[in-house]
Amino acid sequence: MAFAFVCGSRRQEIQFVFGAHARPLPVSRIDPVQPQWQSVEWRRNLRHKLMPRWFKTFLTVWFVFFLIYLSGLAFCHGRIRQEERSVASSAEALSRQPSSGSSDWENSLGMKFVQVGDVLFGMWETRVRDFETFANATARNNASEWRTPGFPQEPTYPVVCVSWEDAMAFCKWLTKKERKEGWLTAHQRYRLPTDAEWSMAAGCRKETGLVAASFAAFIAPVYPWGKAWPPPPQAGNYAVTEDGYRHTSPVGSFNPNRFGIHDLAGNVWEWCMDRYGEDNNAHTLRGGAWNSKSQDVLLSSYRGLGLTWCRAADRGFRCVIEGASDTPD
Repeated sequence: MAFAFVCGSRRQEIQFVFGAHARPLPVSRIDPVQPQWQSVEWRRNLRHKLMPRWFKTFLTVWFVFFLIYLSGLAFCHGRIRQEERSVASSAEALSRQPSSGSSDWENSLGMKFVQVGDVLFGMWETRVRDFETFANATARNNASEWRTPGFPQEPTYPVVCVSWEDAMAFCKWLTKKERKEGWLTAHQRYRLPTDAEWSMAAGCRKETGLVAASFAAFIAPVYPWGKAWPPPPQAGNYAVTEDGYRHTSPVGSFNPNRFGIHDLAGNVWEWCMDRYGEDNNAHTLRGGAWNSKSQDVLLSSYRGLGLTWCRAADRGFRCVIEGASDTPD
């Protein structure tokens, strides 16, 4: 014996079998007639009536254009942000670049410069830490005399045991580095001061028409600190006075001149661009050093000479920036 019941449109059959030959009831006897609203065809027709084909096409086209609009909006927003970053970066780079009239301009290594004539003149000599950055980035690290000059050197002391060629290589490297980083324009560069530029910074009268060698015999009675001899306290690092340093001293330790430039006499001899006379292998040295004690040698107008390749424990250099009066790119 079997019993079946129907719940809604779903047929559920429950059999209680009492005997071996019980059979389920025929389906046709328990399935109700399917309502019209459950017909697949009826629902399809209803969708077409509620949303005509033309309206579906309109919505599809509108949605596509909306996506295109969003894509364009995102692209434009990205370009605007990129241009804003580019303008900000350019403004930052422009603010870093030296210009005519710059006062205490500082470069990427922390070297400071002041305007003297047409160039920015280094306020102090190139330091050990400045040259070390250059040496670590180039093959000049192999020439290690500057690391062991025979006396203790600290990062803020002037680098010594550098040749004229070493000094020129440093200027070339720093120019390339700071042009790439946006500190300099394409028309600006680091180099050694000319003999005439060094004289101007030291307060010498204008000298024209002569090579550097001829000035060694023409000595004006003017020192970087004035006309008095011996040098007054805090005038510089020389062997003629007791200044607390047996060898080099930290740059900027003594009083500056009227331009704000330190150590134009004493501490280390400074290489200049100019040849000394007609000899292509010798260049001009200015300023005296920590071991200088001659009254003539410490005069602002005195010139020394050094072979281009020679390194010594009393020789260093300072840099100038050429083209600071040019309009930045």
